Amino acid sequence: MVQLKLRFKEELRRRLEPEARKRDHSLNSEIIERLEASFQFAKWQEQHERWREERERWQEQRERMLLLVGMILERHPDTAAKKAMEELQDDADRAVGEDVMGGLTGKS
Repeated sequence: MVQLKLRFKEELRRRLEPEARKRDHSLNSEIIERLEASFQFAKWQEQHERWREERERWQEQRERMLLLVGMILERHPDTAAKKAMEELQDDADRAVGEDVMGGLTGKS
């Protein structure tokens, strides 16, 4: 452990002390827990941003795939191709949803 002497505004101390009492903590413990929580929150924000970017990439790939399949359907408008397109679209929708939910729950 390292001992530090901190300076901060009286108003902040007045806000921290009742919170520490509510949780039956010392002022020192309250400050440390809040600092640690701020680092964890930053980590969660970074992870959320990565998931959002990954989801956008999945959606862009899905749109490109659907465009290509649509072009194929224009040339070959038979019933089997339409059914394949619908199944492909359902699979793509499911894959995007599972990937995003896997990221949120920690499962892939």
